[in-house]
Amino acid sequence: MRSGWPSTMVAAVTLSMACTGEATEPRTAPGGLLWIEWPTAVSAAQPGTIRVSGAPECPQYTMFDVSDSGSQLQVTATVDFSRGCTSRKDTILSLPHLTTPSSGLPARFTISGPVIDFANAGPFATNERLLGQVELRTTRDTATLFAGIVLIYRDSLACWRAIPSRSSRPTWTFAKSLPLGPESSGRAAFLRGRLVPVAPPVCGDTLAIDVFALEIDATPQATVRSLEQ
Repeated sequence: MRSGWPSTMVAAVTLSMACTGEATEPRTAPGGLLWIEWPTAVSAAQPGTIRVSGAPECPQYTMFDVSDSGSQLQVTATVDFSRGCTSRKDTILSLPHLTTPSSGLPARFTISGPVIDFANAGPFATNERLLGQVELRTTRDTATLFAGIVLIYRDSLACWRAIPSRSSRPTWTFAKSLPLGPESSGRAAFLRGRLVPVAPPVCGDTLAIDVFALEIDATPQATVRSLEQ
């Protein structure tokens, strides 16, 4: 009589051990955002919403969330590899109900989040950035604040314009002239700002960007052009 296990059992055990040792692909990964908009001020009764857009849906599908921690709002982005490619618009998220601090109103809350690095391709190279602030007041202010990646270009009339990346928002011009040279046209940039009415119109637009901060991709190294208020 032969000793040992039957050959079929040995094969089954070997196959089982091989399966348990195989590495499994992750179903999710940290992602980044390309564009975000929010109201200037909210109230306890009307907390408002934010508009977020991320990397192309194919082959990635990015889900967003926003949470509050004391005086800071944190936007998160998660790439879900199990979701199929779909065509969808910007994501609308409800802002958390902000708590009135002991100092009273108005109160300011900073907004931060992972922004896709315009110097690298793909949704996995991100920089944690200050996106801006939202105020908690007794009454809300729906004026739009925004931050994200834009394409900077100068049109045939020498007007500087910005195209928000991966967003349904239109092309905007700038309320004030910027210290930019012709080499900046066609470059990606990180922008923080707001829309303000302008009279007389600027380059035909009655609404234009009031810039808080602008970083332009200098290719190959990013040059920071600070326009902080």
